[in-house]
Amino acid sequence: MKKHSQKRQAIRAALDGVTSHPTASEVYDMVRADYPNISLATVYRNLTEFDRDGTANMLYIGDGTVHFDGNAVPHDHFVCDKCGRVIDVAKGSELLSGEICGNRIERCSVLYYGTCRDCVNDG
Repeated sequence: MKKHSQKRQAIRAALDGVTSHPTASEVYDMVRADYPNISLATVYRNLTEFDRDGTANMLYIGDGTVHFDGNAVPHDHFVCDKCGRVIDVAKGSELLSGEICGNRIERCSVLYYGTCRDCVNDG
């Protein structure tokens, strides 16, 4: 059984408190206000465990940094090529079976790339 420490709960709360898909460093900065002695390694380890246990998702959006999403409900993401913002997108169609070509599907991630409406309006 996993220990539920105050630091772990603070990391979870920080991730759940944003929709911006933060990096481990950004979560670290959020948690450090209340836990100045926490390490980046502790934050990253807990975020990775959240991904492993299915309560969060690691996102590889192509910027060389891992982002984290506290929303574990299946959904896709839109990544703005101009500002780098990651935006949740509702799934358009669910898989009808849990298998493709005999391979068992455990999760799926779709990334759309383009220009977000804020950048389009600013341009």
